[in-house]
Amino acid sequence: MLRQWVCHPLADSTKINARLDAVDALNADTTVTEHFTSSLGKLPDLERLISRVHAGRCKAQDFLKVLEGFEQIEYTMSILSEFGAGDGVIGQLISSMPDLSGCLNKWKSAFDREKAKQEGILVPESGVEEDFDNSQENVNECLAGLDKLLKKARRELNSTAIVFRDNGKEIYQLEVPAKVKNVPKNWDQMSATAKVKRYYSPELRKLVRALQEAQETHGQIVREVAGRFYARFDEDYATWLAAIKIIAQLDCLISLARASASLGEPSCRPVFVKDNRTVIEFEELRHPCMLTSVTDFIPNDIKLGGNAPNIDLLTGANAAGKSTILRMVCLSKFPPYFIVLYND
Repeated sequence: MLRQWVCHPLADSTKINARLDAVDALNADTTVTEHFTSSLGKLPDLERLISRVHAGRCKAQDFLKVLEGFEQIEYTMSILSEFGAGDGVIGQLISSMPDLSGCLNKWKSAFDREKAKQEGILVPESGVEEDFDNSQENVNECLAGLDKLLKKARRELNSTAIVFRDNGKEIYQLEVPAKVKNVPKNWDQMSATAKVKRYYSPELRKLVRALQEAQETHGQIVREVAGRFYARFDEDYATWLAAIKIIAQLDCLISLARASASLGEPSCRPVFVKDNRTVIEFEELRHPCMLTSVTDFIPNDIKLGGNAPNIDLLTGANAAGKSTILRMVCLSKFPPYFIVLYND
């Protein structure tokens, strides 16, 4: 937004003065600036992220960042509203912030945030998505059946060293020490080493197949749940976008206030006058980017329009300062006049 402000400056003196008033107010009382920067200084690019959510191409970690970002915005704006900021632009922006609490409440316990952050999947809390709960229950039942079968095998073969072992795509093979001799004949040996042998029993094959089917179904539901969450979040897209624009405007005003404060002295606020002819007049104008680096900068008086011509023709050798004067004037928000550069 700051780039948009710079590339498309205001042309209405009333709006310009309102923005300048906001900058003066921020520099006069740093309460808003301090709370804003301390709370929202590390805010992610929410406008880009909600566009990804809107398109349904968002990672779980990014979705969590979006929610945490808006929660931080809600908290910060609640603090700023207590301090108030008058009737100017700052006050208008703070008072126009939409109520995010209603939109955020439904997400506080919608999914496991730790799993979203660590594993990158959106796992809804119990009772949020019924088909997810049913699918997860099926997977858990299959796992419980495998655990029961392992205990049974250890008991029947009288060996606690029997464990499940995955070997490539062949998962949950019963790994039995080679010294165990009473292995049932209907068990199929899948692989072996000098110390162990691995088997599939008929019952184990059924359980493994059921688990794989349950996990495949569950994985599909997990992907569908993420899409549902994104669509549900997108229902409040207008509210999210309105909040982002207000934060962006506050951020731009704070950036302008900091830039203004960093100029040092001498500096002044421009005064807009009504006249029959457009006019601009600067006394001892300096290039703002050179105030801190150049100590012997020679200030310039610039006057265009009114009783003076609308066009100035600058001549001089290379590196004589023509471009510096041009940029200096343009940085002072001066669109309707022209300075022509000419190299001698």
